[in-house]
Amino acid sequence: MMIGLMLLAVLSGVALSTQAAINGKFGENVGVVQSALFTFGIGAVVMGLLAFFFGKHSGPSILSVPKWQLTGALFGIFYMIVVVAVVPRIGVASTTIATIFLSR
Repeated sequence: MMIGLMLLAVLSGVALSTQAAINGKFGENVGVVQSALFTFGIGAVVMGLLAFFFGKHSGPSILSVPKWQLTGALFGIFYMIVVVAVVPRIGVASTTIATIFLSR
């Protein structure tokens, strides 16, 4: 079980780096904000479908949690825009290292 979870964590890191590289190039072509909007738009559709088919259908609603917990979405937007803007200039590895280093 633990090895499977570690493998998933490694794969998510690969996906994060790949996404940063792709979105960095996409942002150069269409613009940083447009790239982030497209990414979040597709993500919202996919997550909406996952929530509909696999999410909890009982318990507290999203709006019943403490409001500060909803700010996580704003940090996600900030992160995406910064990554799209920074990766073409300093590279995926430097961006990822800076993200990990500063999050400690």
